[in-house]
Amino acid sequence: MILLLAAMVICGIGTAAALALGRWPMASKGAALGAMGLAGLLALAGGAAHFISPGWGGSAANLGRLPLGAMALAMTDLGAWFCLPAGLLSLATAIHAWGYYRDAGGARMAWHGAMLNVMVGAILMVLCADDVAAFLLGWEAMSLASFLLIQFDDADAAARRGAWMYLVCTHLGTAICVLPMFGILIGLAGGTSFGALAASAGGVSGGMAVALFLLAAAGFGTKAGLAPMHVWLPAA
Repeated sequence: MILLLAAMVICGIGTAAALALGRWPMASKGAALGAMGLAGLLALAGGAAHFISPGWGGSAANLGRLPLGAMALAMTDLGAWFCLPAGLLSLATAIHAWGYYRDAGGARMAWHGAMLNVMVGAILMVLCADDVAAFLLGWEAMSLASFLLIQFDDADAAARRGAWMYLVCTHLGTAICVLPMFGILIGLAGGTSFGALAASAGGVSGGMAVALFLLAAAGFGTKAGLAPMHVWLPAA
């Protein structure tokens, strides 16, 4: 868990450094992509360490409370598996982006590099969230970062249209499907932790389970571009 927390902190530092150094494009690019690559390496190491030495570095962390619930994080087997590709892709993207940003303007590149770090940090938060509050915070940060990343070429009307289509679709999916799904589960569990939600699953009837599954599939599928909820994807 400590490696994942370190990766998220480094993403925060990378975000701030990229924006602060916006007047110096090479320094901004180095800070943003260096932080992103290091965070990717730590995510890879954290996921691998969970299986090689279970419990090393702690398996849970509580970072305080939000109005909806606790900022609780935990490293589970499923989360650790997903940290491996997330870390690998973050590292690969950081390497590729060095050349991709070659012709980008300083301010635009600084903002985009910052949002890449927000995206990586948010993905890691979603993967190790142990409470609905932590999950939704990471989920929303992913949405906003994606919106800004999609319209990197903001002078292109098609890019702006694709970004806005994505933002509207992902928030509709969250508002209409994901939030009601969590609301029902929280009502049944009497708490917002994923442990409480899992413990109450045995009392969910067959019809309710199907309804919850459909809400989850539609809400999360919209963000993932899963057909037929993929209307935003070609434009983006």
